[in-house]
Amino acid sequence: MRVETVPDPKIINPRDAILKVTSATICGSDLHIYNGYIPTMEPGDIIGHEFMGEIVDIGNEVKKLKKGDRVLKGEVDPSAVFTHHLPLKEAKHGFELFNQRKEHCIKVRLQP
Repeated sequence: MRVETVPDPKIINPRDAILKVTSATICGSDLHIYNGYIPTMEPGDIIGHEFMGEIVDIGNEVKKLKKGDRVLKGEVDPSAVFTHHLPLKEAKHGFELFNQRKEHCIKVRLQP
């Protein structure tokens, strides 16, 4: 496992939102990935699916969120078939089937 600089994300889909991550965690499923128990992961894939942050850009079809909103992404629900983000003030928990391929992930700067 390593921390590296990756290109800034870009809006690809009109329903995309780009977040500036302000906090992140490592959960049990990240450890499963790290220990090689998730066979679909490939070298270079980015882990981490529990985070909070601020929306810095949105696609033109995003209607419920705006730049500056604080959002939370929590646990993964493997039965989910769509992406769901809640404004932080409304969030009790979040879920999504998260595509962790490096070209679809958020650039994150980690600090202690």
